[in-house]
Formats: sequence, C-alpha cells, structure tokens
Amino acid sequence: MRRLTQVSLAVLSVVFLVGVASAASVIGSPSLVATIDDRSVAPGADTAINVSLTNQGEVDTAPTSASSLAQRVTTARAVRVQLNSADAPLTVHTDRRTLGSLPEGQSAPLPFFVSVDDDAEPGTYEMNVRVWYRYTEEISLDTGNYHETDRFRSLDVKIRVEEEPRFRIENVTGTVPEGSTDDVTVAITNTGGTAASDASLSLQSSGDLTLGRSAQTTRHVGAWPAGETREFNVTMGASPDTSGTASVTARVSYEDIDGIPGQSDRLSIPVDVTPDRRFSIENVTSSLEVGAEGTISGEVRNTGDRRVQNVQLALPIESATVTPVDATAAVGDLAPGERADFEFRVSVSEDGSAGPRQFTIQPSYRTVAGNQRAGQSAVVRVPIEDSVDRFAVETSDATVEEGDSTRVTLSVTNTGSDPVRRVSAQLFADSPISTTDKRAYVDTLAPGDTEELTFGIAAEGALPKAYPLSVDFEYENSDGDTELSDTYSVAVQVTEPAENGAPIFALIAVVGLLGAVLAGLYLWRR
Repeated sequence: MRRLTQVSLAVLSVVFLVGVASAASVIGSPSLVATIDDRSVAPGADTAINVSLTNQGEVDTAPTSASSLAQRVTTARAVRVQLNSADAPLTVHTDRRTLGSLPEGQSAPLPFFVSVDDDAEPGTYEMNVRVWYRYTEEISLDTGNYHETDRFRSLDVKIRVEEEPRFRIENVTGTVPEGSTDDVTVAITNTGGTAASDASLSLQSSGDLTLGRSAQTTRHVGAWPAGETREFNVTMGASPDTSGTASVTARVSYEDIDGIPGQSDRLSIPVDVTPDRRFSIENVTSSLEVGAEGTISGEVRNTGDRRVQNVQLALPIESATVTPVDATAAVGDLAPGERADFEFRVSVSEDGSAGPRQFTIQPSYRTVAGNQRAGQSAVVRVPIEDSVDRFAVETSDATVEEGDSTRVTLSVTNTGSDPVRRVSAQLFADSPISTTDKRAYVDTLAPGDTEELTFGIAAEGALPKAYPLSVDFEYENSDGDTELSDTYSVAVQVTEPAENGAPIFALIAVVGLLGAVLAGLYLWRR
C-alpha cells in the first residue's frame, strides 16, 4: 500500500511538472478564412471583386497574465495573397496583394481586377485564394525565446456568374465647338443576355462640358431588350478654354427580369471639342525649285466669329530633301474676317524631285486666358520646279584675231528669285586661247538684273574657228552663305589676221614715180 502511494505521488508530480512547463509558454496560430463580398458577376464584365481575408486566430496555451503575447501568436505577418481563377470562366489581371499584418479578429478587403468571359455560362464556380504568411508559433515565458513559422494556405471561395443586362458605348457622333454648344449623338447597346426594364440613362459631365445648362441629365428609356441599341441626342457645351477630348460619364439604372434593381458600370463617353477659332489659308503661291531656296506664301483669314490673338502659323515638314528655313510665321491679332500675309522660306536639296507637293500649315493662337491653342490645320498643294540656272550668260560677236589679244564682254543676268551679293566671276580658257584678265566683280545683282563683265583674252597659234570660254561665279546668297555656281560656256571666234598691204603699194608707187622723174631728166639732157 505504501509503495502504491509512492508511485501515485510520482505520477502526479510528472503531470504537475508538464502542466507547469506548458503554462510557461504561449502557443497559438492565426486561422484565416477567405470570402468574396459580392459573389455575382456578369458575362463579359470587366470588374473588381473584393476578397475579404479574416483572421479568426486560435490560442492553444496561454496564462491569463500573458494575454498580450496571445495576440502576438495569433497575428499573421507579411501576408501575401493571390487569387486564381481555378475553374471559373474569368481571367484575373491583378498580381499578388500584400498586407503588413492581420491581427486576430480583423478583416482586410483585397480588390482583384477580373475579366469575365463573354460566353461564360451562368452558374456557381470555385476560385482559389492562396495565402503566404509568417507568425510566432510559441513564446517561452521563462526565457523570452520564441519560434517563428512560415505557412502557406489554400482557401476555396465561390463566385456566381449571373445573366444580367450589360451596356456598351457603340458610337459617338458630333463634336462640340470650343466656347459654344452643339448636339452629340451617343449610341449605347444592351450587350447582356437579358432585357432591362424601367431603364434610365444618367449622364454626368466633367468640369469642361455642360449638358444643356447643367452638369447632369437623365433620360428615361423603359424596356431595353438584350442586343438592342438606343441613340440619345444630347446638347453639350464646352467652356472657352477647352480643347482636345473631354468626357461624359454615363450609367444605366434598370430592373432585371426578377424585378431586382441594378445599375451598370460607369461608361465613359469621349467628346471631341473643336477649336472655335477657325482659319482659312488662301492665295498660296510658291517659288520652290530643286537645289535652291524658295518661298511658300499666301494669306491667312480668320473665319471664326471672335477676335484671335497672337496668331502663328507653323510649317511642319518631315523630309530629307525639303527643309523649312523658317518653320514658323508670326501673324499677330486677327479680327473676324481679317486677312494677313505670311511667308515661309523653304530649301529643296539637289536630291529633291520636281512636281506637286503637299504641305500642312498649322495655325495656333492664344486664348483670353493666355493658353496656347491649335486651330484646324490646312493642307496646301504647291509645285516644286526643276532646277534652273542661277545665272544666264550671253556674249555677242566675241572675236579675236589669231596672234592678237582683245577684250570680251559677257552679259550676266540673275535668273533666280533672290538677290545675290559679292559676285566674283572667273573666266577660263584652254590653249590656244588664253586669258589676260580673267576676273570681274559685281557688288549686288537683283533678280532679273543684268550686268556686263569684261575680260581679256588672247589667241596664239589658233585656227580660224570658234573656241569655248568658261565662266563660273562665287557669290553670297540671301542667307549670307557663300555658294559656287555651275560653270557656263560661251564661244569666241578666232579670225585670220588682216593683210598689211597699204605700205607695199605706196612703196611701188614711189619707186614708179622716181623712175619716171629720172627718165624725164635723161631725155631733157639729150
């Protein structure tokens, strides 16, 4: 009996010690549950679904005095969540979501963007929520030591695909003038699989547009069968400083086939705002030619009903052979109907080709508020002429006697459209013709003007025929750049030298006369 008592006491001692050891630690873990807040989606919908992650933490062992440590072992930290479609007919576009910590008793909504298949069959489908997290599994009350654990959980959630009305913007017709109003027609289609009843369309404008005289308007539709397109004519206005594309938000409210109220996603209606300041480009002419610099000029007219300020014209050109020397032309202010001249200087390289060419002229102006705005661009068609000589060189009756020298005069005309300055001419000749004065200079030669230049040449050992002379010109163009012209050729005629017969005849006459005198004296003396 005494031995049995001793054994019992020993067993009780072990149990007590184990209890003491357990009570000296706090042991627990998070317990996570996933749900989808709104479990229904519609075929073809692009929407966000909210996955709610709730921590229902579990505490296995904890003394009453260690309640704060119990919160520590039940808290999930560094939580990462991923939603997989599993067998649901949709695509999940959102990657993993990350949480800092999720204490016991708390929930966290996590939005995931999904696209439901257009041909998704109605029904309930399972999706999979994958969760990675870390937590403190056990904390020793005696030493303060603790044990960390990483864990992965796979949680199933359900989602329901339901047929319901869906709406899509099909087309937007019409534009709104800046600072004015106009009608815009919007076509909307019920792309859902069921009809909508008691439907109404609500429109909400942005700050740049108005709907009539207010920022919102509602149109009652009534029954809206599946697949049917309805058109809505809406009067919209744009503020004076609006340009480009603005937007109006639309939503359709309805009742489904079960009489349950519903509302579509927000639909964005793009509305083009056109500049009220309109311009006309008129009387366009050009002097463009291959290998030279020319102009595109004309008139710009304000065809709008308001005065415009600081009008500028731009000539955007993207070409390897055609380059704008002046890419912009300042016009200034224009009253309604007022015109102003403009001119662009354009260079065409020698690699360019002759023929008609289209250019775009882009007007711009400043609004009353000082904002830069673009007007409607205009396309003009002008010719590019084939390359022509910068100069015309002529000579008349240029002759030189063989063995003699003379002066040759060349008539040089500026055939271009711009004046040239500091024209230095040089004459070249090949044997048997040589130059005795080969340079000439003209300070300025205006378009169409002619200047006579004189050079000296000589002929030695030449046959009586025509020989070529060559001349070129180094000059400064209207931009101050120095250019060298092509080489121009003219002809010079070599003639035989005139016979020197007059002294010989005179000598014969003198000899004859002297002979007659001597003969007379002889006869007289006899």
